[in-house]
Amino acid sequence: MNRSNLCSVQNILKRDLHVHFNGAVPTEIIKQLIIENDVIIPPGLDLDVDLQILEPVNGLIEYFRPWRLFKLLPIGFNSLQTMMNETFKRFSEDNIRYTEIRNSPFYISKINNISLEEALEWLIEGTNLASQAYNIDARLILSLTRHEYKIHEANHLISAIKKVNAKGIIVGIDLSGDEDHSIDHRELSRFFLNVKSDLGLGVTVHAGETGNVENVEWAISACQADRIGHGLAAVKSKRILELIKEKDVCLEVCLTSNIFSGSCLEVTSHPVTSFIENEIPFVLCTDNPCVHNITLTHEYLLFLKYFGNKELLDKIIENSYIYSFGGK
Repeated sequence: MNRSNLCSVQNILKRDLHVHFNGAVPTEIIKQLIIENDVIIPPGLDLDVDLQILEPVNGLIEYFRPWRLFKLLPIGFNSLQTMMNETFKRFSEDNIRYTEIRNSPFYISKINNISLEEALEWLIEGTNLASQAYNIDARLILSLTRHEYKIHEANHLISAIKKVNAKGIIVGIDLSGDEDHSIDHRELSRFFLNVKSDLGLGVTVHAGETGNVENVEWAISACQADRIGHGLAAVKSKRILELIKEKDVCLEVCLTSNIFSGSCLEVTSHPVTSFIENEIPFVLCTDNPCVHNITLTHEYLLFLKYFGNKELLDKIIENSYIYSFGGK
C-alpha cells in the first residue's frame, strides 16, 4: 500500500472494542516494572523471549504463555497507573479515540491483597486518569477466565460492580480463556443473564476461536451475548451464521491474533471472507497489540490488502459505533 493510503488509514478516528489490557501494555514497560518491583519470574520463563508472540504457535495453551508474566503485575496502584498511561499513549499515537479495554480484577485483588471492590476502583481510576491525559473515551469490560472461573467470585463481581460503577465506566462482562476447558455452561449462562438483567451491562464471549461452533450457539442462545470474540467457527454452520444475523450479534475479528494463536493457518484463509459474503456484522480489533507488535492501523491495512475496499472498511468503522457498549 502506498504512503498516501497508509497516512489516510492512520488518520482515521478509530475505536477498538476487543483489546486486553495486559496484552496492550508496551513490552518494555512490563519488563521495567517486573525488575523495579523485584518480581520473581517463574521457572522456565524469560523476559526477553516470553512477553511477545511474533509468529504462529500451536494453540491457545502456548499462546497464553506471556500471561504467566503479565499476571505478576501490577504491584500497587502506581504500577497500574504507569501501565495504563503507557497503554493509552500508544493508543493515542494510533489515533484511537474510543476503546473498551478488558481485564480481570480478580488477580489484581489477590496479588495486592485488596478487596475486589478496591481492585475495581483502581481499574476505574486508572482508566479515567489515562483517558483524560490522552483524550480517549475509554470503558472497561471485566473478564472471567474459563479455567479460573468460580461461581462465588462471579456473584461477588456483580455485587462489587453495583457498589463502584456509579459513573458507568464498566460497560460489559467477557468470558475468555481456552474453550477446551470444561465449564458449567448452565451456571455460567445464568450468571450472564443476571449481568444483563441486574446490571444492564453488555455481554461478550470468546467463542468459536478454536473451532467449537457449539460455543458460539451457547453464547448467543443461552447467554444472550451481544458480541462474540473471534467467532471463527461460525462459518462451519449456515444455521449459526443465520442465528448471528437474526440476533444482530457483532463478531470481534482479530486478524493477526488469529494467525499467531494458531486458530487460522494464514490470513488468506481467514473466515472474515465468509462473514463478508454472508453479511455478518463485525468489527476489526487488535486483541493483544503489544504481544504481536501491531496497531489497529496495521489491522485495517491488513484487511484492505486481502479482503476489502474502503467502502467495506467504512462499514466496519460504522459498526464500531453501532455495537459498542458505551460512548455511542
